[in-house]
Amino acid sequence: MFLRNHRNLLSLVLLLVILPLLTNCALFVSADGRLRLFRIYFAKEVVAEIYTVPPLLTGEPHVSYQQSVYRSANRHFFLRLTLLNGAKFSATGAEPELTFDLNAGGLVAVNRLLGAAAEQTYAEWIVNVLDDFTETGDGPPRWNIDLTGVAIDAGQVLQNGGSVDVMVSTRDSAAGVPFDSALTGKFMVGVPGVAYIREALVTTSALVNMDEEEKEFVPNGTDTPTVDNGADAGEIGPGLYFEEEPGEDTPEYVCVFAPDGNPYFLSADDSLDLVFRSNLSAISQVVIGPSDAPQAFQLSDEERASNSLTLTVPGDVVTDWSTVTIPSTSPILPGVRIPIAGFLPISFEVVGDQPIRTRILTVELRIRLENGQEYQLLPPTEITRWLVDGSVLVAPWVNGNDSALGSMISLINHSPRDGRVKVRVLALPRVGPAIEAQDLGSVPVGILRANGAASINVAEQVLQPLGLRPYTENGGNVSLEITIAGADVSGLVNVSGSGMSYGVSELIKSQLGVVD
Repeated sequence: MFLRNHRNLLSLVLLLVILPLLTNCALFVSADGRLRLFRIYFAKEVVAEIYTVPPLLTGEPHVSYQQSVYRSANRHFFLRLTLLNGAKFSATGAEPELTFDLNAGGLVAVNRLLGAAAEQTYAEWIVNVLDDFTETGDGPPRWNIDLTGVAIDAGQVLQNGGSVDVMVSTRDSAAGVPFDSALTGKFMVGVPGVAYIREALVTTSALVNMDEEEKEFVPNGTDTPTVDNGADAGEIGPGLYFEEEPGEDTPEYVCVFAPDGNPYFLSADDSLDLVFRSNLSAISQVVIGPSDAPQAFQLSDEERASNSLTLTVPGDVVTDWSTVTIPSTSPILPGVRIPIAGFLPISFEVVGDQPIRTRILTVELRIRLENGQEYQLLPPTEITRWLVDGSVLVAPWVNGNDSALGSMISLINHSPRDGRVKVRVLALPRVGPAIEAQDLGSVPVGILRANGAASINVAEQVLQPLGLRPYTENGGNVSLEITIAGADVSGLVNVSGSGMSYGVSELIKSQLGVVD
């Protein structure tokens, strides 16, 4: 479960929701015994070899081992915890602690034989059984190993996305013979330090008001005449990892730690890049982030003239968006900063004095780290569309040569609203690299009445007012884009001449323009 940046409203109830995010329990079972591990996730982006095991905020042990037999008094045994996958202890940290769960009666004395010595791959204890273990209804004896503060040299295993596994084994102290099979499981895992939840991505759209010289949006929902609101570029969670265990119905979101044992957060020297691609004309600024801590970016004329724009948010700002600090008055974890997922709201403001072209805007998300690493969170993905408030009808080909061929456009208004009609003429586009439709000009041709029909003579009402003479290349074969403001319109086109016709074709309907 993720929270939408209610940083100042955290309560004890909320803590009970967040705490399960901070640990992930993995249960390994064998016929001879039972091993339960609380798996610890470390950010693989951080270049380090020594990792400090953090405490479990739930208060439970990192390792819980339940043997398969009840041993009687004086049947002492050794219990060993071994690091696998090339890992070894570092002498810079704390010592592992073994305790008896007291679930099976009996009386024991535990002594550490070998602790977390440098270069050592295991820690070992001798358990002196002073009184018989007995059946109490909770199974055979259970042993807990607390690794809080223990420093482990993992080499480059976690940086490479691997894991440090641990093995728990026992053997009789007199005969040296194992009385349970050794049990193994993953304990430390290297994972990406920043979670991204694409399912939270919300795309939006804005309608260009054709009755206001195409310089404003239609106010609708959260949109204002000059701002397209409502998009969310997903959720980002530095210090969180999305874990989906095989066979589990509900995925888990767990805390990711830095090598020092603290939650992993982005710093001011890291950054989140948002790359926008589209026609950027008429955009005055882009605002990213929650309303209580937004980042506003003013666009220059040069940026508006381009088709790509990269905006950079400092890593510590992203961390502020996606963490919560528990109040100092809380009875649990006072003052502790906890990762949650931060939404990425995005809004676009237009200048208000330039025509707004229709477009599809995409966004790409990239993480750049201080150590030079870069990776993509989200490939280029649609975030908003700017559409005509009304209908855009396209005639891919007409001929306006009034001596030999002529073209007629027929329009039908299906809505109870009048609509202003404007026709844009495009040089007939050709297939090929870098070939774009050439805009030859636009002309208003009148009002299409509500629920009415009308026709347009292409040569007389469109080409001649634009000075596009018949018999010329551009006056002969062209494409038309017909915009009807605020109305739901369909139409037909007919190209014909004396004694012949190219037939009647349906106009192609869209809310995006040909050139845009």
